[in-house]
Amino acid sequence: PIAMPLEENFDDWDAISSCWTNEHTAGSSTTVWSVSTTNAYSGKGAYLGYQDDGNKVVLTTPALIVEAGKQYRVSYYMYHHASISYDEDSLNVYCSTTSLPNATSTLLGTSYGYVGANPSLGAESSGNYRHVHQWTQEADGVIYISFEMVWFDGLGTSIDEIVVEEVPSCEKPQDVSVTSTASTATITVTDEAHTAWEYVY
Repeated sequence: PIAMPLEENFDDWDAISSCWTNEHTAGSSTTVWSVSTTNAYSGKGAYLGYQDDGNKVVLTTPALIVEAGKQYRVSYYMYHHASISYDEDSLNVYCSTTSLPNATSTLLGTSYGYVGANPSLGAESSGNYRHVHQWTQEADGVIYISFEMVWFDGLGTSIDEIVVEEVPSCEKPQDVSVTSTASTATITVTDEAHTAWEYVY
């Protein structure tokens, strides 16, 4: 088992690491997750190509050490398509005590292949969007985070920039960018936790 945080962007991988579980669990296909630049958020990501109805493929982290009473979260970027034809393709994220989800696993959240089927995104265009699922750990021990893709004739997708961590007391802003000119600078940031910031320059 490894200590938090777990951060994986797949950029240094040529194939899915043997430390992760990568299994086809339902349906007629045998395709599993691979490492590719296709649809990745940045560099490389974990990519899964087209599958027929009913196929399920699971990608699971190594065992992670957790403590009772603490709050944890998993965040990741997923590639979404703009066609409503893929509104039933879903990525289920589980917290389990085993490397494959089962009846005792906790479903942390579900993201859908069609961007419009994810109201929290507030988006209509295809592309990579960040998802965050949070939970309070009930017991000391080890857990696994599983990403289960369930297909209904959808297009390929990718997940990237996976982070599993204890929820910080002070949130780090996301997607910070600076556009500067000779005398002024425009700073944009995604930050749902704060309403005021201090700029140091």
